[in-house]
Formats: sequence, C-alpha cells, structure tokens
Amino acid sequence: MAGSTDFEPLKILLTLDGSEFAERAIPVAQRLAHVPGTEVHLFIVADPGLAAAHVTAGLGQANATPGPSVKDEPLDVAAELPTSVELMLEHYLETVARQFPRCIVKPVVRVGPYPAAQIAAYAEVHDIDLIVMATHGRSGLNRLVHGSVAGEVLR
Repeated sequence: MAGSTDFEPLKILLTLDGSEFAERAIPVAQRLAHVPGTEVHLFIVADPGLAAAHVTAGLGQANATPGPSVKDEPLDVAAELPTSVELMLEHYLETVARQFPRCIVKPVVRVGPYPAAQIAAYAEVHDIDLIVMATHGRSGLNRLVHGSVAGEVLR
C-alpha cells in the first residue's frame, strides 16, 4: 500500500549492566519496539571478578547483623557465584521486562569477561536487527583508560 506505515517486528538487543546510566537506553528501546510482536532481548553480562566481590561484600554485611554468623559456615564464593549472581540478574531483567508489555521479551544473563564480544556474538547468532545501548561518549585518554564497550561492539 502506498503511504502505509506498517512495519515488521524487529529483534532488538537491549544491553544493560544494572546502572542508572545504562537504563537511559530503555526509553529508546521502548520507542523502537512499538510494533506488537517485536522481540526485545534484554542482555546483561556480569564480570565474574566483580560479581565475586559483590557477593563477598554482601556476605560481609550479613555478618554485621545479629544472629548466626555466616563466617561460621565454609565460604566457597566460586561455588555460590553463578547461582546467586545469575538469580539476582534474572530478577533485575524480569523487572525491566515489565516495561515492554506488547513485546516478546527474552532475558539473557551471561557471567564472564569481554562483554563486547559476548554482545556481538549473541547479536549475530540470534539475527538481531538493532542493538540499543548507552555509551558514556568518552574520548581521548579517558577512553583509553576506561575502554568503550559500545565502541568495541560497533567495530
């Protein structure tokens, strides 16, 4: 039809990291996902080293409360890491998923290094049409020091 504004549903990959900054990309993805049936893949990668530090910090806070001490139990952060971190991230993505009521939402949690490589590989394997992500817009020395996941994905 001439002048028709019908669009095919897209496959959108929305990358998040749990930060307010990354969540600035959510409204952009919502606007792009206006066609019913659009697939929104909510994607988060947790670095295992940072996740282990988070779990360990959480255990430290648990020890500050009255009652039986977690210190009395054998501590195997590596064994607890995948379950606790992945469950926490899955819950986070379920919360974000509610913001896409007319879409097919696919939450994806990965624990591992190299988020840019994981994002690019996932997008290729799943025939993603569009990647939506926030970027700090760093340049120069600041970019060299802190890196740019968005820049790596673009390359």
